[in-house]
Amino acid sequence: MPLLLPRFDQVFKHIFADPNDLGPLRSLLKATLDMSDQQLGDISLFDRQLEPDFHGGKAGVIDVLAKSDRGQIAHIELQLEHHAGFPERLAFYNSRLLASSLKSSDDFKDIGRTITIAITDFNFILGSDTYHHTFGLHDDDTGISLTSAVRIDTLELPKVPAVNDQTPLWGWLRFIASRTEEELAMASAISPDIDTAVKKVVQFSAEEIAYYTAMHREESERVWNQYKIDATEAGLAEGLAEGRAQGLAEGRSEGLSEGRAEGRAEGKAEGKAEGKAEGKAEGKAEIAQRLLDHGMDHDQIAAIVDWPVETVRRLIG
Repeated sequence: MPLLLPRFDQVFKHIFADPNDLGPLRSLLKATLDMSDQQLGDISLFDRQLEPDFHGGKAGVIDVLAKSDRGQIAHIELQLEHHAGFPERLAFYNSRLLASSLKSSDDFKDIGRTITIAITDFNFILGSDTYHHTFGLHDDDTGISLTSAVRIDTLELPKVPAVNDQTPLWGWLRFIASRTEEELAMASAISPDIDTAVKKVVQFSAEEIAYYTAMHREESERVWNQYKIDATEAGLAEGLAEGRAQGLAEGRSEGLSEGRAEGRAEGKAEGKAEGKAEGKAEGKAEIAQRLLDHGMDHDQIAAIVDWPVETVRRLIG
């Protein structure tokens, strides 16, 4: 079965921001901060949405946010690609979280410690091959720390060596950097905590792949059903068009046949009528001519054949 990788956003949050299983998060924090269970204390997850602290202020969404009962706030950010302003974004998130840790009734000496952990899938800190750097507020010349209230850790996956450096952090970063099932299997053997995380990846992958497979199947069926509906409608429209064309052709043919038959009947009738009329006219003309030959005048002939005098004169002279 193909596995989703720990570097994927949803998988990373499923492992390290699971309110029902804080074990992987505790282990990663202890490895990064080099703390014991007692130093870290009890942790709980908080809302990752950072609301603006004034009208028109900038909001933010972070990947993982946890608070310790020892007064520490831990913010973890996973970044796969480098973007301009990323260092400033880390400082912004850190300062926002630091400011939110102090209530109006608190004294400044009671401010908690805000820790930002940036895990990058690119070389972030240039000029160094070290994969873990820790930044704070200190004097550049002497290195003397001003306060421990601010801490930013950078963890760069491309710089993690292939050989185990025997630190707990190395194992977690090799796990997060895994790109194949074989690498995940190797990471699971590093520690029981990482093995638990690998099992969560396997379970999550199975559930997500099953979900998206079902979604794909449902979408495929929907598209196929819509295709059948569209095809039926298109076929009906095409059938109606063909039917109209065929009906029109047949109607024209039948109309032409009927028209020809009616035309022949009407022509025959008209021909008979015209023939009778012509026959009568010819018969009258013969009679008129004979009457003229027997010495009758035009007026007498017109009265006998029932023609106007002008017609008698025109036909028989």
